[in-house]
Amino acid sequence: MRTLQFRSVLAGAGLLTAAIFQAGCPADAPALCELGECASNALVGPGDGGFDGTTTGDAATDGPPAPPGCEKTPSEDQRTVRDDCGIFVAPSGSDTALGTKGAPVRTIAKAIELAKRAQKRVFACAATYDEHVVIDVPLDGALIHGGLVCPGGSSEDAGVGDAGNADASDGGDASDGGDAGDASVTAGAWDYVAGTFARLVPSTTGPVVSVSGLMTGMGIEDFELVAKDAATLGESSVAALVSESRGVSFTRVHVTAGSGAAGAAGLVGTGGAQAPSPSPPTSTKDGVAATGAGGAAQQVCTCGGDTTVGGKGGDNGT
Repeated sequence: MRTLQFRSVLAGAGLLTAAIFQAGCPADAPALCELGECASNALVGPGDGGFDGTTTGDAATDGPPAPPGCEKTPSEDQRTVRDDCGIFVAPSGSDTALGTKGAPVRTIAKAIELAKRAQKRVFACAATYDEHVVIDVPLDGALIHGGLVCPGGSSEDAGVGDAGNADASDGGDASDGGDAGDASVTAGAWDYVAGTFARLVPSTTGPVVSVSGLMTGMGIEDFELVAKDAATLGESSVAALVSESRGVSFTRVHVTAGSGAAGAAGLVGTGGAQAPSPSPPTSTKDGVAATGAGGAAQQVCTCGGDTTVGGKGGDNGT
């Protein structure tokens, strides 16, 4: 099992015909595994369109635009994490719910479906989801965000505090927000917390995320994708599979493939045809064809002092 970390990966203006995020990096794209900071944490592609939500330029090839008024991602502006910008999903929710902050849906797949209808983003709280996600032509344009505090949780659960307001007892200055080290304010439900992730960990085999046939594109950020070990002979373990798609972006995504299964044993080969007898015989030890003059003469063979005598071959019948 190997894990890849994608800080920012984008298939932009060109058509991404096939990409399997499995157990290694493409040799011609070493930047895919770079763990350092990028110039921007947002889902941004080349050109002036794409995930920054602008409508000018070549957004159709750079990636899907954000809903109007919701251009910023949660990592850029916490204030965009609201009902008119996205569909909310948490394990405590229900797929019969509306997908609001107060009534989230339960699965990522349902959230993507509702978000497509409403032209919104998907906001997934940082929990574990047992499901496979398929994004194809009917769901073109999906934007999926993790890294949000689940309802009933807090950023303290992830070991992250809020550096906003310091207590006066620690010597903080009210004019500058105080000392970040002693801050005691914690994030609440649906707040974005850097370094936390929503996790897709299906309990059955197959690609965790499958993307195909997209022309607008899709984006996913602050997620972990963990594939189950293969179970069937010859099966692979694939965390993300992308084919025939434009504008596909993975940002701050950890991709872990499991172990592939051994190949099936080869089939038994078909036996070869019996070689024909030479005609005429190539030596006196060869048999004579039925239409020949008669059987070969008796042969005496000596080897290491021992002698063996081969009988005369039978004559052909008449």
